[in-house]
Amino acid sequence: LKDSAYIPNAFTPNGDGRNDVIYPTSYCQFIFESFNVYNRWGQLVFNTKIEGEGWDGKLNGQPQPEGVYIYYVTGYKVDEGRVERKHTIIKGNITLLR
Repeated sequence: LKDSAYIPNAFTPNGDGRNDVIYPTSYCQFIFESFNVYNRWGQLVFNTKIEGEGWDGKLNGQPQPEGVYIYYVTGYKVDEGRVERKHTIIKGNITLLR
């Protein structure tokens, strides 16, 4: 199910206009539900239910420290025009670099 969506493994939210926001990109027909990012202590630092909306490396307007964050993308994969009833969860790591 990793081929349902892609998320880069690093981004640089430093305001230079390149790689400042990270978000999932679908590689197939995928019904997006949510994108959540957690810090190393399990605190939710970003969540959205809007496809294409991404994390800018901030929590409550404050830049977060460099490091590794965990993401979860949830949704349903569409196969040959049919929505698979099995809920898809894609998870991985994002490295925030400044």
